[in-house]
Amino acid sequence: MVKERKILMVLSICVILCGLWYSNYTKNSIVVFAPDKTVYYYNVKTQTEFLEQLNKEKIININTADIESLDSLKGIGAKTAENIIEYRTENGPFKSIEEIMNVNGIGESKFNDIKDFITVEGDN
Repeated sequence: MVKERKILMVLSICVILCGLWYSNYTKNSIVVFAPDKTVYYYNVKTQTEFLEQLNKEKIININTADIESLDSLKGIGAKTAENIIEYRTENGPFKSIEEIMNVNGIGESKFNDIKDFITVEGDN
């Protein structure tokens, strides 16, 4: 009986220590549930740092993106993605992200939804 109590006491202490470690470890972390049901987690100190990191990974180059990548943008479906590629083929690469509003199906409202997630620079 005494041995069982000692084992129970040691296990209880281990659980408490693990809980304290975990609460300290996750203290400055942010968890975000995105609309596509993906959970993004980074051990960052501020929400601004988290958003910067998230944007770096989710930015799509509209000059090189395929239909699937373009379709992943908020409010852009397969047809609009095809229109983007068609416009790009006929007119050459986009010179600025604002030029995407010349594509059939993308107005100012839709542009405002995607502007933080698109680029015309780099090798994305």
